[in-house]
Order: sequence, then C-alpha cells, then structure tokens
Amino acid sequence: MADYDYYNIEPQLQELDPNILRIDFDYRTEKHRIMCWDPYLKEEYIAMTVPWKDLDSRVVTHMRRINPTKFNAFDELEQNMILREIEQEKKIEEMAHSMADMLYKPLLKDAYC
Repeated sequence: MADYDYYNIEPQLQELDPNILRIDFDYRTEKHRIMCWDPYLKEEYIAMTVPWKDLDSRVVTHMRRINPTKFNAFDELEQNMILREIEQEKKIEEMAHSMADMLYKPLLKDAYC
C-alpha cells in the first residue's frame, strides 16, 4: 500500500488498468507518483503525479475519464434512456394525479352541497 493512501486508491486504480503497478510517494516534492508498466517498451513510467492531499476518489474519476478502455458508450446511452423513461413516467403520473384531483374536487363539492 502506498504511503498516505487513506482511501485505498491503489487497488481501485489497478482494477481500472492492470498496467498500474503501484503508487509511490516522493518525499522531496510531496507528491504521489502513479507508476505504470509499458508492456511494449517493457519499462516503468510515471503516469501521473498527485499532490499528497489530493489522493482520493477524484484521482479514480480522472483515470476513468482519461483511460476509457472499460468505457462502453452503449451502456452510457442505455443508462441515459432509462433515466429519461423514469422522468417521463413521473411526469405522466403527476399529470394523472392532477387530472384526477381536477375531476374529483367538483364531485366532492356537489356531493356535500
């Protein structure tokens, strides 16, 4: 485990990209270095440096954004369509409730007058 990795970022990054080896801490610059392995050149390199206070979920989010190997556009579209359908169903339900109230209130008024 890396020094000052309080949120277990290293295993999360390794899930995203198996080429990520480890997170080193450089005491001189007070920054974390995310070390990766290049399978073609067969050498390590620094993929990213992160200030020591900022090693949290933002790093994982950033790596997801810049490393879209597991990103599937169809999954993203499907999730958006599902959310849109849920919103439409809520609107229809609200319209049905307001219409039912509009029709029911005059009947109540006539019944008790």
